[in-house]
Amino acid sequence: MRQGDGAPGRRFGLCLAAIVLLALGIRVGYVVAAKRGPCPAVYAGVVQAEVPSECLGGPGFLNDQYWYSTTADLVSHGHFFESGPPDHTKLADHPPLQVFVLAATSFAFEHLPLSTLSASPRTILGAHLETHVREQRGAVVIIGTLVVLLVGLFGRRVGGDRVGLLAALIAALYPAMWVPDGLLFAEPLARLCLLGALLLAWRCRTRARPTTLLALGILCGLTALARQELVLLLPLLAIPVAWTRRDRGARAVAGALALIVTGGALVVGPWAVFNLTRFHDPVIISTNSGTTLAGANCDPGYYGPTIGLWTSAPCLDTQAAQAKLGDESEVEHAYRTRAFHYIEQHERRVPLVLAARIGRTWDLYRPADMVSYSEGENRERAVSWATLATFYPIALVALAGVVVLWRRRDRFTLWLLLVPCLLASATSVLASGSVRNRAIAEPALVLLAAVAVSALVDAARARRVPDIASG
Repeated sequence: MRQGDGAPGRRFGLCLAAIVLLALGIRVGYVVAAKRGPCPAVYAGVVQAEVPSECLGGPGFLNDQYWYSTTADLVSHGHFFESGPPDHTKLADHPPLQVFVLAATSFAFEHLPLSTLSASPRTILGAHLETHVREQRGAVVIIGTLVVLLVGLFGRRVGGDRVGLLAALIAALYPAMWVPDGLLFAEPLARLCLLGALLLAWRCRTRARPTTLLALGILCGLTALARQELVLLLPLLAIPVAWTRRDRGARAVAGALALIVTGGALVVGPWAVFNLTRFHDPVIISTNSGTTLAGANCDPGYYGPTIGLWTSAPCLDTQAAQAKLGDESEVEHAYRTRAFHYIEQHERRVPLVLAARIGRTWDLYRPADMVSYSEGENRERAVSWATLATFYPIALVALAGVVVLWRRRDRFTLWLLLVPCLLASATSVLASGSVRNRAIAEPALVLLAAVAVSALVDAARARRVPDIASG
């Protein structure tokens, strides 16, 4: 029996609780210290007010945080993934899960008893619309803290108490883990769902009950609703989990696959049906793939010092030009067609571009570029440099963790921890290079590093025992 099996021990529980509180303190401290106002509240391209603690873009422009935050506020006011009056434009720029979480936060802080703690309301274009970026950041901080908790529990499962506590401590302190928790992007939520899916997949190796398999599919579906490209998680987990039941025959394998896929469909299906009924062209999860492809497959992303990166200008048209193309689904189709045409015209550059994208994601190619690039995502230069400096030792020790698990012949656990790394690399190949793409893989790196450090401690103790005995 592994040290981590069974009910959590009192000592482990107390130590893990202390680490989780430390993680919460670090994340709250980062938000309080770095995410200060006043910042402009922009609506329809016009600055409406100066509000505290609401910076949602880099120098001079907005980013995806603005979409998540404002869409969540609209949803909390009854505009379900559509802009407000008078146009009521249908919205599906990104998957919905992050919006649901932020919308629930906005709604809670607009009603008693939490409304007494809310930031002051704003009147935008004559309409009452409260902005809740400060409270939304708090919700993401809580999600990021729960990620630290799951890292500790997963580490205990795969390697015992020491691995669990080491992994949780690294996750609490490692800048690449806490910096995204101060932003409003979907990566912390995707990490939480992904870790939950990995924990269930690990449990399915020994207890593949129908409810567990169905829950695994549900968590895979939720992960896809956090970040669209993570829909690949379902086959990457479903196939190996189902294959572990091969000793029970082909029917058991097929049944396990069916349950996992059903769970995913139960989550993604309603959102897909909702989108298919309201856009001109078919939309399953989001309309973001077109702009992602067009911004990555144009001259700046293929030539010069910005190779492998995503850029908006001159790769994307203005908002007015996009409106002439139709609704978001038609814009996506036009951009996707343009991107594929560009790829065909520059196919000789594709291998080099893909290598640059992967290199940028893993800080192997022009890593200093990402410090400046990340400013557009509200990452301060100091924390970006700290992330870069600490990534290399974590990655090297994580590679040692891969060797440890391979030598132990724990291939199933190794696969589970490599899946997030594969997903991060696949996202870069399909889209563009960015350390933001690597965010989903950071918990796996932390866990692998903890496995390696624990193995080193065991080896040191094993050498010390003979020395004492001989002495």
